[in-house]
Amino acid sequence: HQVQNHVSFLHEELLKHPSFPRKALEADFGLHHGEFGKEVFGMDMLHKYVWTKLMSELFTGMSSTITWAGDLPLFLNVVNGTLLLHAEDTAMLRLCLSTYINASRHFKQVFATSGFLFIMPTILRSYSSHQANPVVCQALEFTCHQFFLLHRNPFILQMFGSVAPILDPSEDRSAMDVNKVDPQALFNLLLALERPSPHPPDIPQP
Repeated sequence: HQVQNHVSFLHEELLKHPSFPRKALEADFGLHHGEFGKEVFGMDMLHKYVWTKLMSELFTGMSSTITWAGDLPLFLNVVNGTLLLHAEDTAMLRLCLSTYINASRHFKQVFATSGFLFIMPTILRSYSSHQANPVVCQALEFTCHQFFLLHRNPFILQMFGSVAPILDPSEDRSAMDVNKVDPQALFNLLLALERPSPHPPDIPQP
C-alpha cells in the first residue's frame, strides 16, 4: 500500500510539470563531438537509462485494472524516445523492450484495445531503420512475437493501424525517410511472426 502511495505521488508530480516528458528526452547532439564528446554522450545515455528505468518501476507500481489509457502515453513516450535514440546500445535495448513487454502484460486491458498504438510506430520505425543490424532486428522480432502471444488479433490490428500513416509508398530506397517504414521491413516482420516462437535473442550483456 505504501508503494502504491509513492507511485501515485510520483505520477501526479510528473504530470504537473509542463516539460514532461520532453525534459527526459532532451539531448544536445552538438555536445557529442569534440574533446569530451564521448563523455557527454555517455552521460546522456545514463540520463535516458535512469528515466526509462524509472518508467519501468512506475508501471510495475501502477494499478493493473485500468481500462483506458489516460496518461499512459506520456510515460510510454519516454521509453519510445530512448529506443529511437539508443536502440543500438544493448543495455538500452534490453531495458526498453522488457519495459514494453511488461507494460503490455501489466496493462492488458488497455493494450487489448489501444495500447499498442502508442508504441508500435516507434518499434516499426526502429525495425525499419536498423535492417542492417541483426541484433536489433532479432530483439524487435522477439518482442513483437511476445506481443502476439499475449494479445493475438488485437495486437495485429493495432500494428496495422499504427503502420498505415507511416508506411513509405516510395519505390526509391536510396532516400529513405527515417520517420517512415519501409514496406519490405514490415513484410520481414510479418514473416518473423509466422515462424515458431523464437528463443530470447542473445543480446550481449553490457
